[in-house]
Amino acid sequence: MEWLQIHQERIERALAPKIKVGAVFWYDVTSSYFEGQCNELAAHGYNRDGKRYKKQVVAGLLTAANGEPLSIQLYPGNTSDPKTFLPTVEKRRRRFEAKDIVAVGDRGMIKQLGKEALGAAGFR
Repeated sequence: MEWLQIHQERIERALAPKIKVGAVFWYDVTSSYFEGQCNELAAHGYNRDGKRYKKQVVAGLLTAANGEPLSIQLYPGNTSDPKTFLPTVEKRRRRFEAKDIVAVGDRGMIKQLGKEALGAAGFR
């Protein structure tokens, strides 16, 4: 697992299809809770499954318009959705060399900072 984490960017870049001008990306987050206590990213946060008092991690998945996974990122369990969006905007610009991109997300995720980051990256 450590090797995969170290090489994640290179692996994702190699597997990703060539991103075309005007491409559409889908991005969403989910959480997964733990019964145990030993996970460095596990933290108490908003649990979408209604499991109170369970530690969890938050996972953000970026896909191409056809649903093909491009990247996944894990965050501490107390990370809010909008805080996962900003690194994903940067990832699209830097890692996938995306230009003139349309980003689709729900209004709970793309708050003011997300809109500003999209504009700064030249995305819509």
